[in-house]
Amino acid sequence: MAQIWLRSPKIAQRVFGLDSPGEIVRSVPRAKFMFKAEFTLSAAANNMMQNPQLNDPTSLQSIAFKVKQIDKPRLALNSVELNHYNKKKIVYTKLDYNEATLRLYDTVDNSMLNVWVNYFTYFFGDSRIKSDADYRQGSVSPSYLDSTGWGFRPISENTNFFDEITIYAFYSNTYTSFKYINPKIVSVDWQNLDYSSNDLEEVTVTLKYEAIQYEK
Repeated sequence: MAQIWLRSPKIAQRVFGLDSPGEIVRSVPRAKFMFKAEFTLSAAANNMMQNPQLNDPTSLQSIAFKVKQIDKPRLALNSVELNHYNKKKIVYTKLDYNEATLRLYDTVDNSMLNVWVNYFTYFFGDSRIKSDADYRQGSVSPSYLDSTGWGFRPISENTNFFDEITIYAFYSNTYTSFKYINPKIVSVDWQNLDYSSNDLEEVTVTLKYEAIQYEK
């Protein structure tokens, strides 16, 4: 004779965290849209931008609330397979932090554009204001004009513009967060303009970073 096992009708309460008065529904999946990004400038970048308040929604230079999408950390744990007296053994050889993609709305207040121009100016001499002579100097001129510099020339010995970018995932008065430590922009795509489209303007930023810090 087959046996039928009956479970308690209250098992769902225990599984989803409703078995205690006032308890949050702790075991349901997170909603993707319940997050916030926070940008922390280095002291040199903050001074350069004159305390821009990137995370204050009332600031004209705020970008934290313009974030549409951001990647969570993606790590690659490189390994090799060894022979340990004919027993397979897996050994880690390297940890790779994969690139993170950040998508923001390109708003009419130019907040993201302002941050990007400052970022570009912070690291590269190409973006700094130059005279017409700097741009139009001939290749055979007897002297080389280098008034504001070209190429990679950080304005500070601190070669970080952002010290960290923190992502908070919210739920019921709680949060879990992770930080990209010392992130640097490796590509930026302002997309295109198109008379046939009514899509919203976005900018896609790709980041590399040196470490990840978790908080739960």
